Amino acid sequence: LSDRSIVFVMLANFCSLYGFWLAVSWGPAFLQAERNMSLTGSGVLTALYAAAAIPASILIGRISDKIGRRRLCVFLFPLAVLAILMMSLAQSKLWLAVSLIAFGALGKPAVEPVMVAWIGDRVSQIKPDAMGSTMGVVNFIGQLSGAIAPILTGWIWDITGSLEGGFYLGGAIVFCGFLLCLFARE
Repeated sequence: LSDRSIVFVMLANFCSLYGFWLAVSWGPAFLQAERNMSLTGSGVLTALYAAAAIPASILIGRISDKIGRRRLCVFLFPLAVLAILMMSLAQSKLWLAVSLIAFGALGKPAVEPVMVAWIGDRVSQIKPDAMGSTMGVVNFIGQLSGAIAPILTGWIWDITGSLEGGFYLGGAIVFCGFLLCLFARE
């Protein structure tokens, strides 16, 4: 926790995971309530997220080994923000599918392994004997988003009567992850 770059990447991981928990926990309800889809149809569309993530995470992991962790995260975070915003704005099934596939390919599943490797690289340089402790803190901070995103989004829905505001907030939080990556060192 004494290294500013590690803390920034940990917090960026929280931001990325916030977008993930938003899409996974509220995606089907959003598609049903806001886009008049059946629950089965919304479940199928939400599954596209995971399907896109499988090849993307392997490819992006390879790319990060070649061009660097920071550069790739700074590129991917804004694209993930656009995918989340597209989810909230899309009206047709086609654009909803495109936004979910894009978020699966560019969001948490693709970015998280890169950020974990980034933290691992930094820890091995500055304090290799703290790797296990550091990864425990990374996991704690990241999973904290799984407790906050569903509750906060549900609260926004209760207050406004719409899930769109929760998706806008999710986009803003993922954008904060981008800013954190900008200020972290490779």
